[in-house]
Amino acid sequence: MQPQQLKVERYLDLHLQRHRRIQNLPQGFIRPVEPLNWMPWLEAVLGLPVQVKNQTVWAEPILAAEEPLQDLSVDWRGDWLDAVLGYVRDLVKEFHPHIPVAGPFLRGPADVVSAMLGTSRFCVELIDHPGEIRRLIGICAHAWIRLTQQVMEIIPEWRKGWFPGARWVHAPGKCVYTSEDATSLISRKMYEEYILPANLRMAAQFPFGFVHRHSASLHNLESLSRLPGQWAVEVTLDPSGPPLDQVLPVLKRLQQSHHPLIVFGINEIQVLASLLSNLQPEGLCLIVQSETEEQAYILLDYFARETKMQRSV
Repeated sequence: MQPQQLKVERYLDLHLQRHRRIQNLPQGFIRPVEPLNWMPWLEAVLGLPVQVKNQTVWAEPILAAEEPLQDLSVDWRGDWLDAVLGYVRDLVKEFHPHIPVAGPFLRGPADVVSAMLGTSRFCVELIDHPGEIRRLIGICAHAWIRLTQQVMEIIPEWRKGWFPGARWVHAPGKCVYTSEDATSLISRKMYEEYILPANLRMAAQFPFGFVHRHSASLHNLESLSRLPGQWAVEVTLDPSGPPLDQVLPVLKRLQQSHHPLIVFGINEIQVLASLLSNLQPEGLCLIVQSETEEQAYILLDYFARETKMQRSV
């Protein structure tokens, strides 16, 4: 994929269809429009080739297996930077102020370095060449901050606040988000030594935001309690586990650290019921998912009944 292919007019119908699809659902979210969330924007800006096959988009490593890590230099691609900022500007022109606009999904340093090297090599190099990994993490964190700042300068406020992409939560200040899925593969000690300092630098630049993780990262989720208090932690519940009874104590401790909590990937009434009965409602965002509209209404109706009962009690 080349940057000149990323034009709003090419995907305008897709943006409109996504927005219309949820308009009649009884939910507590306002969906912003955002740059295509399947696009690895930050990886492209940092020079990773973007490949498309069978409706899947990914960024390829930029270092061959036989090349030493010390040979990896990272340069900004000006054409991709222009594509990102141009896409955001065009969304603002097309949709604001009728529909809010959010920024693109920019993955965090661990995810981007993992894409640069390949997942297996990322893990091995953390042990063999930790200094070089620390250098690359720093480069990616700086790039995330710089690109996010430029994007947020373009996006106007909407109803006295901003939205991050993907999760549609409204905040009374500039609000951003990032992911660190690759940290599920490393220990808590490694995360806190090599990745967390970069995440803290990133979070310090914006008053509101959230870090996306999976329940597969259960072993180092609580490290995120060191984020600024107005930054949320998002946990996506993985179908492959761990089971909810192991996840719940960690979610409770995150709430006790006075951080907002977002739980994503809820697709069963039993799971929704357990979360509602075990977690505090203050600062809690629960996002249900469904493959069909019928199942969506079943989950939403259950949620409405249970929360109404709790309020009456």
